[in-house]
Amino acid sequence: MQNYLALGTAINYGEEVFVRGRIILSCVRQRAERSSDKYVFCNGYLLTGMGQKVFIWQFRDGELNGVSFLDLHFYVHHLVGFRNLAVACDLYRSLSLLRYQEEYKALSLVSRDLRPSAPTPMAAHFLVDGSHLGFILSDEGGNVTLFNYLPETKESMGGERLIIRASINVGSLINSFVRIKGHVSECLVENEGQARETQTCIFATLDGSFGVQVMTMHVPQPAGLNPKGARSARPVSSNSNQQISSARNIVDGNLVFQYLNLSTQDKMDLARKLGTSRYQILDDLIEIHRTITPY
Repeated sequence: MQNYLALGTAINYGEEVFVRGRIILSCVRQRAERSSDKYVFCNGYLLTGMGQKVFIWQFRDGELNGVSFLDLHFYVHHLVGFRNLAVACDLYRSLSLLRYQEEYKALSLVSRDLRPSAPTPMAAHFLVDGSHLGFILSDEGGNVTLFNYLPETKESMGGERLIIRASINVGSLINSFVRIKGHVSECLVENEGQARETQTCIFATLDGSFGVQVMTMHVPQPAGLNPKGARSARPVSSNSNQQISSARNIVDGNLVFQYLNLSTQDKMDLARKLGTSRYQILDDLIEIHRTITPY
């Protein structure tokens, strides 16, 4: 498999002149010492966003040939591919899920975020946990929202709407996600096929910080911030985004690990209220720590 580096350029002279640009495809000559199992772009094709259109290109005989295209909404500024799927961020219409069918050479819209006044999206990516697939989105409000495609549910309107499963406000503007394999070094698992195929997303923010997306219950209040209210997702207006109010399944990253600082009696009391044992909670914490520790 040949590796390529794709670059896009744009020249804008104002509203009265058409925007010009081009696609530059460079060949990567020097190979890395380690093996690579990543597939570039969408199912081996080049996926580009030009204005409100999304194009599929195929590189053959030294030229880029258009295969298919799709009209979205206003301005597509972010695209991420995963096998034959892709997520697209539109400047005014949030997140869209796309699918490319190679046998029909068709690029189609599967589902999208139908919130009437969603914040402007900044970055998106896929979140994989075994056989489960989610879509993570950051916006200009500092929110991180997790979506699922659930066409069998009533709220999805036959699969047309992406369902919000969780949301949190991180207080920073996230402009990039990187999906990596979760570190699950389970020494007691003899068969490698039994190991959980868990992946996680590391994100970077405009203020120079970075973090990891992982599931995690009570933390102290630094700077007097309410641990619940300060991390709640913030809609554009108070009468919009009703889905966010029922999707509070993401919590602060330091929350669960405070369980380790409790006394033995407090650990047992909390575990009893949750209907489990403290040993099970400790096992879960160890698994979470392994997942978010890539090195």
